[in-house]
Amino acid sequence: MFGILDRFEDQLAVILIESVEEEHIVDKATLPDGSDVGTVFDVEKMEETYSILSINVEETENRKQRAQQALHALHKKKKRSKFKR
Repeated sequence: MFGILDRFEDQLAVILIESVEEEHIVDKATLPDGSDVGTVFDVEKMEETYSILSINVEETENRKQRAQQALHALHKKKKRSKFKR
């Protein structure tokens, strides 16, 4: 199961668990070293909460690459204004 670090709110980190569409909030200090917004974690459900097992480096890089490709495609589609300058 994956969790994506969505944002920081003060000293808290909000992790989105996509497969169940839930938010998991943890103390920022408990995150693995190298965690940043967009980092993908392998998580495990433990009763009423989730446990971060590790950073999923491969999935994090795949998602960053897809986001860059989408942004590049948007920039390529950008058309100039038909109005005179």
